[in-house]
Amino acid sequence: MSRIRILVLFLFFSLIAGGCAHETGTSKPGEAINLSPEEALARLDLRSQDRRLLKAIAEIAVITETGRYPLKLAILAWRPDSLRLEAIPVIGLPNFFLAAHAGRLAVYLPGTGEYYTGAAVPENLARFFPLSLSISDLISLLTGGRPALPMEEQPRVEGFHEGASYRLDISSRDRRFRQSLWIDGKTGYLRRCKQTAGNCGDDALNVYFDAYVPVDGVPMPQRIRVKMKGEEERTVVLEYESVTLETMTAAGAELFGLPVPPGAKVRRLE
Repeated sequence: MSRIRILVLFLFFSLIAGGCAHETGTSKPGEAINLSPEEALARLDLRSQDRRLLKAIAEIAVITETGRYPLKLAILAWRPDSLRLEAIPVIGLPNFFLAAHAGRLAVYLPGTGEYYTGAAVPENLARFFPLSLSISDLISLLTGGRPALPMEEQPRVEGFHEGASYRLDISSRDRRFRQSLWIDGKTGYLRRCKQTAGNCGDDALNVYFDAYVPVDGVPMPQRIRVKMKGEEERTVVLEYESVTLETMTAAGAELFGLPVPPGAKVRRLE
């Protein structure tokens, strides 16, 4: 196990021991099932146009083959790719800081005095957060949206009814990448996203969205469950304790900076 992964597991265990209205992405009841696949997808993706700042406190549980590791996070997220996470212990100051902005990732672990910096790519994020996703895809999931598919050409979009849901299948022309979306037929809310990659057909990513409530004019899921396969299969369950959407300001943008603290040992991730 790498030294960074050991540090992250140590963080999880230490947390256990310490204990104006918008209508973006909404649909009228029953409307989703009467749309064409392309229209349903376009309406769903309206959510990605909301450029307000997401501020939240969330309880997170990371479930792996070796156990269940809970933690509480303060979250700031701003589309398309600005993110800040702070772990909140039961007692004391935050003991984990992560910031991504303008393509760069910075992580500070006060307990060890180490500061990590590098490109904000999925591989680097996964060293400190238990999901190997791009920052923009993680922000999409946090706001009840779908991750982007790695396609250069226009994808195939097919839609059909499946139980009480309207299912969309989006795939590359060579069928190498596919994303399936389950939209609630009554509300138009995204309930599930499944993503596969490669020729093996394995579900690389499965996301479930539940308990939608209005948040500053936008219906947002309050419980998000992510199952992801990688070196080991893991599930991350996120439940919001509080969440708001606020107009971004110059002062708000500065929150995504994470300068090197005095005396910190700088480690490069490249």
